[in-house]
Amino acid sequence: MTLNIVCELRANPTEDEEVLRTVLKKFVPGEIREDLRSTGKYLYLMAEGIDALTFFSDWVRNQSLLDTVRNRFLRNVENETLTTVYFNRNAAVLDRLILLDFEDDPPLGPVMLQIIASDPTELMNAIDRITPSTIEGEEMTDEQKKEYFRRLMEKKKSKEKRRQKAKDSDVLDLT
Repeated sequence: MTLNIVCELRANPTEDEEVLRTVLKKFVPGEIREDLRSTGKYLYLMAEGIDALTFFSDWVRNQSLLDTVRNRFLRNVENETLTTVYFNRNAAVLDRLILLDFEDDPPLGPVMLQIIASDPTELMNAIDRITPSTIEGEEMTDEQKKEYFRRLMEKKKSKEKRRQKAKDSDVLDLT
């Protein structure tokens, strides 16, 4: 199993490239590379393995954004093995995390963080480790997760029973 991480941003000619390199390294450690595209020059780095996201995960926790970032990771899953989130680069310069939607298209461009897994389970495990589930902002213990999912299943069964009962009562006896 392989987990790959890509972090990139567009390097606009008016920006200090060293500042941009510092921003990228706040997300993921590694060697920064350059890529010239039709839309401009991009700086990016690639890393392998969940440990490459340790600093990012701590950053998310320190900013109390576990639920927000987790929901965005989950909302942006593609093909069950890839997820992408976008952040405001100016905020990142100031050590803040502000999530963006792909459609936001800020003038200087976003910081893109992408996680690519070899299978869906690996991607979900990575999301769980980077941004664990919470209750009222606190990380859930394994016991709390079990209890939460047990209650969720009970609610689902109860709802199905009520739905079936309502359906059965709607059937008319024509005899």
